[in-house]
Amino acid sequence: ATRDFRLLEDLIAQAREIAPAVRPIRPRSATSVALTAADGGNNAVAFNPFSLQIIRVVDSAGKELFLDVVSPVTDIDELGRRHLAERTVLGGLMTDLGITRLAGLSPVMAGRSPRWVGAYRDLCEWATLYDLVCNHSFAADTLVVRDGLLRTTIFGGDVLVRVGHLMKAAIERQALENRRRVWVAGLAKKTKVLDHYRLAMSLADIFDRGTPCFVPVPRRM
Repeated sequence: ATRDFRLLEDLIAQAREIAPAVRPIRPRSATSVALTAADGGNNAVAFNPFSLQIIRVVDSAGKELFLDVVSPVTDIDELGRRHLAERTVLGGLMTDLGITRLAGLSPVMAGRSPRWVGAYRDLCEWATLYDLVCNHSFAADTLVVRDGLLRTTIFGGDVLVRVGHLMKAAIERQALENRRRVWVAGLAKKTKVLDHYRLAMSLADIFDRGTPCFVPVPRRM
């Protein structure tokens, strides 16, 4: 601890540098919608020899936006063809990206790993977010919140970057054509930045203002 104290002093100095940028979070009226995989993830129904995974995505109003049931032995290529044929939200995302197989979205969907069902759930949630932002008209300025970070490792290659460009273009189109502003935010329930700087920020008292606050995190932190 004695040897590492210099590191703590450096972290405290960095925390104090961002103190002038801390702003209180004021109450305000807003239209918002949040997406999450219902019940925190997959729901499994098992009765030997069957094991079914129920994947369901709902919004903060309880409206069901996506529902599917798969099994670990489901043919992934056939699953992808069904989404394309039925033009589901996932099929729509694949079409817009020019991808014909689920493995083209994520290498996990090649089926070589039994954890593909978890990756499939995440893909369905991202596809639902994409469909909500790109294919819906909003009656008012709206904040769309994803329960999780706006980054992920499940996509292959530059797929996530391409999805981001398409969503940004749709948001700009909403502003131009409908005079509606749409924001997309991710909610991080835990972050390495906060864990690393928690003690330093506490000692620097940068958030001790009696009200909820926020501060932009510099890239170097």
